[in-house]
Amino acid sequence: MKAYERRTTIVLILLIVVIIGGAFYFFLIPKMRSINTLQAKVTTLSRRLSEVRHYRDELNPLRDEVNRLSAQLTLTESRFITGEQVLTVINEIADSARSYHLRLVNIEPPDINLISDGRSGSLPVHFRLYGRFIQIGKFIEQLENLQYAITIREIKISSSPDLYPQVLAEITFDLYKLR
Repeated sequence: MKAYERRTTIVLILLIVVIIGGAFYFFLIPKMRSINTLQAKVTTLSRRLSEVRHYRDELNPLRDEVNRLSAQLTLTESRFITGEQVLTVINEIADSARSYHLRLVNIEPPDINLISDGRSGSLPVHFRLYGRFIQIGKFIEQLENLQYAITIREIKISSSPDLYPQVLAEITFDLYKLR
């Protein structure tokens, strides 16, 4: 081979290497970059998918808890009274006291402004009644069986020789009103 032919062969080989290198640089490297970018996105999406599956597994117990709390809230709200029910509830309490052979001396209903103000809250009702101590205790005990939310704010029991064997009880109840 002559020097001229060798030079031509070397130039041709270099030209082929440059063309292959250029093709690699302009075609394959962008493809590899896009593959790497897609692989990073796939990894991110796979991680997010596993997080979503984990949250989904936690969601069912939370949904059950929300349903349980919603049912409990509905039950609690059903025990609250409305302004129209105040006198009915007071009458039910009075009838219950009479069923325990207690004599009602006085009932002080809540202030009319508290009943009609449109806000939720407690309505104090004051009862004065005579009866045997045990019967008063049984009456107070059965109040928790009423369908309404009632708490006892204050109880005063007094006795005197004139009343014996009965006592005078002054009881202040809180009825709970919902709007």
